[in-house]
Amino acid sequence: NAAIKMQAEPEVTGEYSFNNVNVTDLIGSSYEDWLDGNIDGIGKITGNLNSADGVKVITTVELAGRLSRKAGSNEGASAVDAEKESILVIRGDSFQLLKLLQMKDPRNSYSLLRAHKGTIIVENQGFDTQVTIENVRCGLNDLILMNGKFEYAVRTATSKEQEIDASSLDLIEVEGEGSLDFKDIQLTTDTVRAFSGEVDLGVIPEVFENNIKVFDVYPVDNATLRAWFNIKLKGQLEELTEELADELYDIMKGKENN
Repeated sequence: NAAIKMQAEPEVTGEYSFNNVNVTDLIGSSYEDWLDGNIDGIGKITGNLNSADGVKVITTVELAGRLSRKAGSNEGASAVDAEKESILVIRGDSFQLLKLLQMKDPRNSYSLLRAHKGTIIVENQGFDTQVTIENVRCGLNDLILMNGKFEYAVRTATSKEQEIDASSLDLIEVEGEGSLDFKDIQLTTDTVRAFSGEVDLGVIPEVFENNIKVFDVYPVDNATLRAWFNIKLKGQLEELTEELADELYDIMKGKENN
């Protein structure tokens, strides 16, 4: 339900909820190579229709899936397998870091990684989106723990080189007072959407049992029994984990312990 209070700057307030909605129905089919799953959530709408800040939408997704599947079953074969669960399926083959983990840990599956517990908060305002990840657990026996915060924002390029390196771009600033008109923002070839922020991944140490040099750089945390990796997010989706994957590969290269 929602309400609009008519005045010079009309106020909008409202709440909503959804159940068993496919992720790509919410974020668009262009992301289906990276994400899948059915999720439940609630949200709030606040703000002014005729202001520079505009309307803010906050959606909270509570992940609630089974901790494990029966022996012999595919860990994350399809979102259809979990119609009564609220889960996010991460397609590991699209992320360089998860592909590396799969190569080093063939006993577990990282190709369709089920995020089955935790909270994801998505805040939308204007053309920008901020995502907060709180205590998200992924995979059988919680292979990976996730926490972090990042933005997905419209950025403007000042040169062809900067269009390629989206992480170096400046956020668009809209000039004007009192109101925001869509004609003030033009999404052209000079603008891109890019990620920025950080995500921490806690990985079970067994993944690197043949590459213990990794623990010299990323020691195991005794409280969580995980090796924690900080991912600096920048650029486009397909680039997000490349830098850390390359670093880990360099650490492990030629240092297998037989």
